[in-house]
Amino acid sequence: MNENYKLSRTITTVVQVWKEWDTGLTSNTEAVSRLEAVLGNSWRKDQKERKIFSLRKVIIDSILQVSETRNRTGLQVATMFEVRRDQLGKSLSALTKILSRPESKDAFVASIP
Repeated sequence: MNENYKLSRTITTVVQVWKEWDTGLTSNTEAVSRLEAVLGNSWRKDQKERKIFSLRKVIIDSILQVSETRNRTGLQVATMFEVRRDQLGKSLSALTKILSRPESKDAFVASIP
């Protein structure tokens, strides 16, 4: 378990956010979900890491919620989110803002097939 894990700074898609959370970006990296389960927040040592995590967690929580309500895998939902994000021309940061507000989140989720 890597207690010094740093979230990737090169992620540009929802699918990459999901993979880092679910399985790790590569076979050599931990899944962030596992770090959270085993270490809690102790691996997020500095403010910058905590901030990036909290922004990405908004996306992760939305994927998990839609996955459960639509009986889809997290990867399927992440892919649907990514297609819609790309259609809208939004960044991951902009998507986080959309998913943070209940009204805009509901509209975003409703627009996904």
